Amino acid sequence: MHSATKYFGGHSDLLAGVLVVRTAAERDELLVERTYMGNVCGNLETWLLLRSLRTLELRVLRQCETATRLAAWLDSPANRRYVARVWHLSRPSHPDHELAIRQMSLFPAMMSIEVRAAISTMARWDLQLMPAVTMCVAMCRCSW
Repeated sequence: MHSATKYFGGHSDLLAGVLVVRTAAERDELLVERTYMGNVCGNLETWLLLRSLRTLELRVLRQCETATRLAAWLDSPANRRYVARVWHLSRPSHPDHELAIRQMSLFPAMMSIEVRAAISTMARWDLQLMPAVTMCVAMCRCSW
């Protein structure tokens, strides 16, 4: 099961999902259920999804590059006070780093971090030192 809303969509303007099965029998069963229950994308959502798929490769490449740069920055000595560990395959400290180098041409866009500092200390974190990362304003729904 994949969320077509985030990676496939990419523009924050559609809601869709993709379900992939292993066998033809499973596919046929899902087709029968779909026939009686619906669950098909509407015309507009389908058009939006097709439009977004044209830029999927470029968006995923940029997401991977940005995540790798951001992981390196978070894992730098300047941030040790705030970040205990960065979980991203690009970091040599990741247990599967060597395997990722052998199998992947790019490191993935997903990462997580373990925060060392208290929230009150994090407020003083100098984010001005963060590398330039372009953010899509449509995706940012911050309340602060």
